[in-house]
Amino acid sequence: MTRSPAQPIRGDIQTLRALAVWMVVVCHAWPSTLPGGFVGVDVFFVISGYLVAGSILKATRRGERVSVGAFWSRRVRRIVPAASVVALATTVVFCLVLDPLETRRYVGDGIAAVLFVANFRAEQDAAGYFSVVDPSPFRHYWSLGVEEQFYVLLPLLAAAAVLLRIRGRAVVPLVAAVTALSFVGGIWLARSYPGLGFYMLPSRAWEFGAGALASLLPALGVRLGARFATVVTAAGVAGIVLSVVKLSESSLVPGPWVVPAVLGTALLLNVHGDGTEPPRWLSFAPARWLGDRSYALYLTHWPPITWLLIRDEGRPAPLLDTVAAVALALLMALVVHALVERPLHRGARLLPSRARTLTAMSGGVGVVSVCALLLVPFAVSADAGRVAAVPTPQEVLAGPVTNPGFVSDDLVPSLSRARTLNGLYEGCHGLVEETEAKPCLYGPGSRPTVVVVGDSHAANWFDGVRTAFPNDRVAFVTHTNCPLYGGGPAGSSCNRWLDSAERYLAEERPPTVILANYTSAYVSGDLDDEASRDRVEVGWSGLLERLAAVRDVVVLGDVPSAAFDPPRCLARHLEDARACDFSPSAVSVGWNDVERRVVTAAGRRWVNTQDWFCAERCAALAGNVQLWRDSAGHLTPEASALMAPRLRAAVGG
Repeated sequence: MTRSPAQPIRGDIQTLRALAVWMVVVCHAWPSTLPGGFVGVDVFFVISGYLVAGSILKATRRGERVSVGAFWSRRVRRIVPAASVVALATTVVFCLVLDPLETRRYVGDGIAAVLFVANFRAEQDAAGYFSVVDPSPFRHYWSLGVEEQFYVLLPLLAAAAVLLRIRGRAVVPLVAAVTALSFVGGIWLARSYPGLGFYMLPSRAWEFGAGALASLLPALGVRLGARFATVVTAAGVAGIVLSVVKLSESSLVPGPWVVPAVLGTALLLNVHGDGTEPPRWLSFAPARWLGDRSYALYLTHWPPITWLLIRDEGRPAPLLDTVAAVALALLMALVVHALVERPLHRGARLLPSRARTLTAMSGGVGVVSVCALLLVPFAVSADAGRVAAVPTPQEVLAGPVTNPGFVSDDLVPSLSRARTLNGLYEGCHGLVEETEAKPCLYGPGSRPTVVVVGDSHAANWFDGVRTAFPNDRVAFVTHTNCPLYGGGPAGSSCNRWLDSAERYLAEERPPTVILANYTSAYVSGDLDDEASRDRVEVGWSGLLERLAAVRDVVVLGDVPSAAFDPPRCLARHLEDARACDFSPSAVSVGWNDVERRVVTAAGRRWVNTQDWFCAERCAALAGNVQLWRDSAGHLTPEASALMAPRLRAAVGG
């Protein structure tokens, strides 16, 4: 393929790039302000289709030979260095400084990012693109994966078209047909397999195709004249704005509301494709400046925002913190653009004789980054050089467990396995939409003598109850996010599950029922909210009345929960583990007190489990046992088993 001289960068395209990256940054930093801003990625895809696919398809239309190697070489210089450097830096900072607990995950995500297969890894993440809980700092690399995969296939398809003598007027209808097929298939995938539809090239190819068609078709600026070109320009901008306004987390993507932005971008690119001067407002200097740095900013914007989401457990960060994160991202983008992106990409344009050298250097940056990423886990130390013993049953019964002050080398579970779920989650713990109780039974005998009922905080006690009552037939009836005191809409899955659980208790009539519940998670944080108090009090009273036939009902008060993630804290404070102890929240203590009054008034036992973990502060560790697996008051299996003496004493038997 004959290489044409480098054309000056169009100001309107740089403005579009600036607009696209600005929308993505604002959407991620302040999602409630611009929830549809993620369509900026679609704008980038259309621009890539216009510039890259359009260029190679124009050559195909002329029947010119396609140099696959030269095309890939240019793409390597353009994309690989900055992406690799940012991925490596992000991995090192997160693993060594910010979040060593997740080293294995971050290294895997970083390698996928450098190899441009992050979209495959993201598709396997059940949390999804919009999740703010424990996000990956490489989530945004999915779009680079789609783009690079497109660039791998594009020259091969163009070369095949030349060999098959598909040229001239046949190119445009062929591109249009592939574009239409991708659009229809993408909508079907989005409806049937949302992850595949969102993250994969086949369902996104139509956006590149729209850009390619905008490049191949005659420019509207010539055909319509200056006045109508201005109207088309306004219509293009309106299309982008319409998509931003209409799109949200719940939108079908790809889907109908992505179309206005794609068509609007294609119109804006096409209308000035003949070199017609765009309106001044579409090509002003600050936007062109940001557009030059849009790729670097796209790479750097998400990691600082990710850290705020991790630090604040998915809650919106303070405004100043978010502004500081965006400012840091812009500063990093300026450094990456000046020291990495510009020298290796623009250098080959200015000095074509150095192209091969710069391509080799660019590829080398990627290879070195992958090798360095593989070494990161060896640099993350989780050893404090000391060991601690498991507290004895007598020590557990004597008072609140205490933190030894350091993370033991023989910590159980280890920091890397802090999120380990207990066996109840392997098919027995009810999920969100389940409506039938599925009891899991353990121990000798045919009928249960102890039944544990509740939500995930009841599931906390799986290992503890089994250890405390080894000679009893124990049943667990638990469900995610279902308050025992009810109050949900009539016929809701939670209420139907509760009815099913109560029927099971009525049929089995066990001598002992243990109830546990994450009470404060389902009500207003304001203890003076009468509606919330009535809901809790009436709900608990009604439940206890319906369990009147049960000989012994014991309600375990809610365990404490931290305002931060204890495992992450411990990973950063190996030698100062008491920094990860915490005070129980006033909300949790207050709702426990409401629950206690209702339960004792009904003549049933209520147990203060917070006293098992907290004196003035609540322990993050007990000897070499890691107590918490997250900030929501979920115990590790080992911590649950450690509390067996307390459970035995509290429940009796």
